[in-house]
Amino acid sequence: MKLLDQNEAKFNATLEAAGLTKLSSVESKFLREFVWVMAPVAQGLDILQRNKDMYAGYLIPTALSIERQLLARRTMDGKPLKYCEVLARTLAAALRDPKRFGSYLEDRDLAIAAVLLPAFKMDWIFDINREADIKAAILEEMAVEDSLVEENLRAGK
Repeated sequence: MKLLDQNEAKFNATLEAAGLTKLSSVESKFLREFVWVMAPVAQGLDILQRNKDMYAGYLIPTALSIERQLLARRTMDGKPLKYCEVLARTLAAALRDPKRFGSYLEDRDLAIAAVLLPAFKMDWIFDINREADIKAAILEEMAVEDSLVEENLRAGK
């Protein structure tokens, strides 16, 4: 996209030199929209597929960030998308699908894991009820852990 944006003539000359036909105006517009829509998906997948410093707590905030960006990218340069609006809408909806990420987005343990990561804390939560539920779940887990410690101490473990 950088080459296409910086010098479309050079881009087309490169295609022709490789024996390919140059992009039509419609194909060029489609490609720009496609890259615009898919950029947050690609960035999110890069984060989730890291080999180092990757934790389960990254899943929910990353998926929700992808969803927000996809919904925000249904326009480009102040105009509605002409070719890829359906793609943006479908990808955003697919994140909530129970067969995709939907069940993970509601998973209590994953939400706790995300909140306990310093990179996210509660910053990814935009629903006051969800925030209260997660805080209660953390307190519940702490109480369970405290009672297990006390039992182990009484049992001499």
